[in-house]
Amino acid sequence: MTGPIRGTRLSAEVKRFIVRAVTDAKSNGMPIARSCAILMVDARRVRRWIKGRDPQALMESDLADVPPIAKVRPHALTKNERAAIVRAARTKRLADLRHRKLTHTLSRQDKVFCSPSTTLRVLRPPASEPLTQSRRELSSI
Repeated sequence: MTGPIRGTRLSAEVKRFIVRAVTDAKSNGMPIARSCAILMVDARRVRRWIKGRDPQALMESDLADVPPIAKVRPHALTKNERAAIVRAARTKRLADLRHRKLTHTLSRQDKVFCSPSTTLRVLRPPASEPLTQSRRELSSI
């Protein structure tokens, strides 16, 4: 590798090599910032890889690349909230309301709090189901 190391995901093997080089330089008296500058890697990135652990004891499995995916979605609708939206849309009193009015009605009744687009997404059929018949199907009739 040549040039600055930024903007690319690195393999665990390369990360381990960089961490070991930086810690060896530190043990010989060089500051981490200076050794990272020589290696052309951001010092914050190296510190994030180490995360307060012993750098000499880090294995490749500790440095494996983990994409930034949310583990918790706190604003996702629960099954009960989805069911409440569908149940409300099927009642006679609310059946003829558009999704925007239905959303605000449900929030005023303290049943479901979501955006109108979420209500529309819940009430629409899945994308795999066509909303209308295709021209081919109509011509065959």
